[in-house]
Amino acid sequence: MAPIICARCNTDRAVVKRPKNHQKICKACFISVFEDEVHHTILSSKLFSRGDRVAIGASGGKDSTVLASVLKTLNERHDYGLDLILLSIDEGIKGYRDDSLETVKRNAIQYDMPLTVVGYDELYGWTMDQVVGTVGKKGNCTYCGVFRRQALDRGSKMLGIRHLVTGHNADDIAETILMNLLRGDLPRLSRTKQKAEEEWRTMHVIQISREGAEKAKKGKKAAGPASQIECIEFGGWEIDTWYAAPYPEEYSRNRILYICEFCLN
Repeated sequence: MAPIICARCNTDRAVVKRPKNHQKICKACFISVFEDEVHHTILSSKLFSRGDRVAIGASGGKDSTVLASVLKTLNERHDYGLDLILLSIDEGIKGYRDDSLETVKRNAIQYDMPLTVVGYDELYGWTMDQVVGTVGKKGNCTYCGVFRRQALDRGSKMLGIRHLVTGHNADDIAETILMNLLRGDLPRLSRTKQKAEEEWRTMHVIQISREGAEKAKKGKKAAGPASQIECIEFGGWEIDTWYAAPYPEEYSRNRILYICEFCLN
């Protein structure tokens, strides 16, 4: 069987079939179109401004490594003027994060980026091993997931950074949906669908007219009293809030918002 020729350059052998449009392209064309699409998204959505400090959530895996590489490449190629910093989280799980942290350190040298590593013990006073030793193995992934996301936010705040980027992709979203389907977790699946739709609508508005949306937002009257929620209690842990959320007024009057660690209600 004759090799399939790249649909873009019509010269080299195709090695990748893009799920997005089923186009079969070569390695060089794939890298080129990928970088062009990331660049277009950054410009059309006005994600950054010159002089911004941007933290890259670095786990040492392929997704965050590609993210660091493409942002460094585009920042230099198109002169964004961004200050890129690698931010990594040490959960304190013996034998789990050691190797990947070494990879992140090598990435910091390769890409010439400063690296900051923050640990659960520094942020919460507990390592994940200590948490598991106290609460047991059941449900410990829930704790770790909440802590890790909060740790990235707190690490960015410690560094005085307003922009945090992570290497999550469509496969991650699909995995979450499939896991909820297999577990029969319909309430969580419904929330995932609602969140995805809300994010799509938000990005759609931004891409059409960010300036118009800002003007409309400024013209709106305040809807009810400001939220009084200062922290969220989740699984026996209290997490400080940084942003106001549009909870119903009966919840917003409370200082603490309680969320069940099992059903997230």
